[in-house]
Amino acid sequence: MNIETTYFGLTNTDLAFWSMLGTWLASIGTIAAVIISLIIAINSNKLKLKINSNTSHFPTSSGSINFEDIYFSAEAVNICDRTITIENIYFELPDQSSIIFPYENNPFSTKLPKKLEHSEKVIFFLSFLKNKDSLAEYFKKLNNKNLNLKKWKICVTISTGDKFKTKLHPNIIKKLKEIKKAP
Repeated sequence: MNIETTYFGLTNTDLAFWSMLGTWLASIGTIAAVIISLIIAINSNKLKLKINSNTSHFPTSSGSINFEDIYFSAEAVNICDRTITIENIYFELPDQSSIIFPYENNPFSTKLPKKLEHSEKVIFFLSFLKNKDSLAEYFKKLNNKNLNLKKWKICVTISTGDKFKTKLHPNIIKKLKEIKKAP
């Protein structure tokens, strides 16, 4: 005759069940930890770039601000743990053609190519006033093809050949529409 002892009101069968359940839960927790660590390891090696755009004004040499000269600005921030090199910043049109920005001597623009460590950024400025005629001429050459400005993108290419895209800021679209409508 077996005498079944109890521990805190649990029989040997109950203790075996709870022991087995604890083993299974520990196994599931271990597998989840391995999966999460693999996801983190894979994602930490990905290239990530945050692109911001807007319009800006700059002071003249006399210190006053010329509100007629609006600058298109694009900023790319390295948000990955790897070092990357920014090669180019440009507009990409819906048919995958592009408009490369003329690199004028703006003292506030970063010279490209530029190597970026984590959280470093490049900034590029393009004067709408100085480039108004060339943009208007380009719009005429497009002949209403690709003129849906909401589908245009700002693209940044890096030295590995990867390309990062973002939509144009509404202020830039507004200014480009003004240039497009000008006679």
